[in-house]
Amino acid sequence: MSQKTWLYIYENAQLNSIYIGIAGSLERVFQAHNSAAEELRDSKGTAILQTIEPFSTRADARKAEAIAIRVAAMAGRKVTCENEEGEVMKYTNISGVDSTKEIGPAVFTKPGEFDISNTRGAVLVAITASEMDDRVAPSGWQSGAVFSERARKWWSMAKEKREGTTHLIAVLKDSGNRILGSWEIDPEGEWETLENGRVAMPLKDAAADDYLGIKGQVLTGIRANSGVRYGPR
Repeated sequence: MSQKTWLYIYENAQLNSIYIGIAGSLERVFQAHNSAAEELRDSKGTAILQTIEPFSTRADARKAEAIAIRVAAMAGRKVTCENEEGEVMKYTNISGVDSTKEIGPAVFTKPGEFDISNTRGAVLVAITASEMDDRVAPSGWQSGAVFSERARKWWSMAKEKREGTTHLIAVLKDSGNRILGSWEIDPEGEWETLENGRVAMPLKDAAADDYLGIKGQVLTGIRANSGVRYGPR
């Protein structure tokens, strides 16, 4: 059964702070909260706002809440909210918003699944949504050649594991194995050794990131986690 849910906000421009929450009734806005939320709500100059019409489901309200958190954090506000378990979460900058599961990077998707058993010599790497050092984020607007520098580098692979590796598959971490890119590895190419013994895989064509036509599909038959996983040989 659908549950009507309202989005509400405590906002104080002088304090540069905002609390964003969702509630199953209009009364919830003025009821007991965590101490940080109550302090902000009761502070001088705090505006208390809420959606006029409720969302038809709590899930939809959660999506709206995630968007509001993202926008407020981007605007430089100190953001406080609660998760479904009632635990307080604080976001003081945009890098802290990655704990919401309602918003993720905009990546290319298409229907269909590709089972790991349908290719040989595949190496699977899981990519997080954020940038790392000079490594680009896996956004849909990145070209295959640019993103390949994130996908092919900085992995620990023993020398014996490199033999027979012909296919690099990058998936988005915590996405259900959504394929970000698929490249053919050059069997004649040189495996460059990087810091701490990690390597960069040689690709036949870095720009060709849809080897076997599987980019955007969901990879099955293997589960991505941190580090490197290997498909059938």
